Amino acid sequence: QEPLETDEFGEICMQWDATGLSPLLVGEEDCLTLNIFRPEDTESDAGLPILFFTHGGSYTEGAGSLDSYALEPQLAEKAIVITHNYRLGALGFFAHEDVTEEDSDAHGDSGSSGNQGLFDSLTALQWVVDNAEAMGGDPSQVLVFGESAGGTTTCAFLTSPLAEDLFQTALIQSVGCGFIEWPLRHVGGTGYTFSAEDYGAYITSELGCYGSNSLECLRELEATDFMTPLAEYTFGANVDGVFVPRAAREAFSDGDFNQVPIIAGFNENEGVIFSFLMGIDTEEALLAALIEWGEGYGLSDPEALAST
Repeated sequence: QEPLETDEFGEICMQWDATGLSPLLVGEEDCLTLNIFRPEDTESDAGLPILFFTHGGSYTEGAGSLDSYALEPQLAEKAIVITHNYRLGALGFFAHEDVTEEDSDAHGDSGSSGNQGLFDSLTALQWVVDNAEAMGGDPSQVLVFGESAGGTTTCAFLTSPLAEDLFQTALIQSVGCGFIEWPLRHVGGTGYTFSAEDYGAYITSELGCYGSNSLECLRELEATDFMTPLAEYTFGANVDGVFVPRAAREAFSDGDFNQVPIIAGFNENEGVIFSFLMGIDTEEALLAALIEWGEGYGLSDPEALAST
């Protein structure tokens, strides 16, 4: 009920920092904060457009307070720019059949799990809309945008009925919306051999929790004990029938999405980090990797991709 002192960034969400000689678990569970950048001396009746950004990092790393977003927020010279944190890794994208069942009360016949990080971003967006005018913004001029995993979240906003009417345009950076296809439960006809819940069951056993009380066992673990064995695991959004009602590729093909103007593209030098992580240090290795990736994605002429 009282105004908060907001003169420093909140904690980043728990994640693995691999910049040192060995990975280090950093961040806190209590991390769901957002950061508001606006022109100096903005009045509450300014009616400025709002740019709502979701950071990237493969859903396993990153934060809204990184220097690249917050150090010199030039976009905030004529608009309000908002970044936020969302749960990462297993804390944000771990699915479990019992969590799905628990959640069904909130959404009728269908429950959700494994998309906790998406719901964090949705909650932040709803807060922004609800408080837009108090911060000098216009709730009818909201752009949602994000890069890499944040672009995937933007795609999820576009396909989600839960995000309908919360934004008026979207910008997708360095990702394709077709990646949101992983089924929460049923893999039949999807091309997947295991579901998000199957993956969650495997992780549950890896953490030593079995049987009908496996969820209770997981909840008794300290966050560090939950995250530490999963340092090398990957995570992503799933088609839960709630936040993401259907595979994004199908939704966009059928025009079944929130109809707003969309900008889509790729950031310059976006692939540099991937070449670094894969140890690609020669032109020959890069060409070979591009051809291999192209074939993997079914491109008819991967050599042409490698030569551009």
